[in-house]
Parts: sequence; C-alpha cells; structure tokens
Amino acid sequence: MELNIRRHKPFLIGAWVNAITLLLIVCVNIISIWYFRKEGIKGSYLSPWIIIWSIILLAEVIVYIKIRRLIYRKLWVWIHVLLINIALFIIPMSAGFLGTLVYDESENVRTTALWLFKNLIYFIFAFLILGHLFFALTLFKSFQLKKSAGKNDEAPGLLDEFVN
Repeated sequence: MELNIRRHKPFLIGAWVNAITLLLIVCVNIISIWYFRKEGIKGSYLSPWIIIWSIILLAEVIVYIKIRRLIYRKLWVWIHVLLINIALFIIPMSAGFLGTLVYDESENVRTTALWLFKNLIYFIFAFLILGHLFFALTLFKSFQLKKSAGKNDEAPGLLDEFVN
C-alpha cells in the first residue's frame, strides 16, 4: 500500500516573490552605487548586509523551487514572504515618512516618531526573524512529509491486493 503524500501542482509563489525581491535589492543598490560615484561621494558603496541578504534570498529561491510540490502549508510561505518584504522594503521606506514627522509642530507626534525612528532596526530584525521562523517551519514539515512518504511500517494486509 502506497502512502499518499500531498503532491499538488507546483507552488512557486515563494520562489517568484523572493526572486523579485532579490532583483529589486540588487537594482536599488546598483542605482545607489552609480549615484554615489556620479556625485563623488566617498566611502563604502556596498554593505556586507546587502551581500548577505542577497545570498539568503537566492538560497530561499532555490529551496522553494526544490520543495515546490511538497509544501505543507502555503499560508506559511505567504507569511514568510510578506514579513520579509515588510522588513526589507516597507519599514525602511517608512523611515523617510517618519523623518518628516519628526519636524511636525506637535510634540506628541514628534516624540512618537523619534521613538519609532530610533527603534526601526529592532522592528526590521523582528520581522526578519519571524519571517524566517515560518520559512523554517515550512522546510521542516515539507521534508518531514518527504521522509515519511518512503516508509511503510504496516504489514501487508489480507485485502491489500484488492485496494488501490
């Protein structure tokens, strides 16, 4: 008797979204390097974090392609992709908006914006860690399904030859 594992149509949303995120990060950094050189701004152009996150995103694309038919919960992939993109794009872009709020006339808005601006890196890392927890869950459960599909611990039954 063959154990029926969940083999569905390939689910490549995680791979595609991570590939697009990787492409955007690389493009933004190439434009930044070009602009800094054009303006004659001295300093380091390429951050080690950019290289690290590019490698991590590339590895995630490869993993999602490899497990595309064995993904345990598609919702976990969506949550992972959403949290990573919030951490890499939405939160840093909101820093510009928060910068304008700092110059607001209201003292209450100014102190809140300053607190958020100072703690922005903690929000980024919290979203990254949370997103990768869902990635790890997806990997663990997907490979657990793949491993358990190969073993059949049951002894052959009397009616197995009649059941498909």
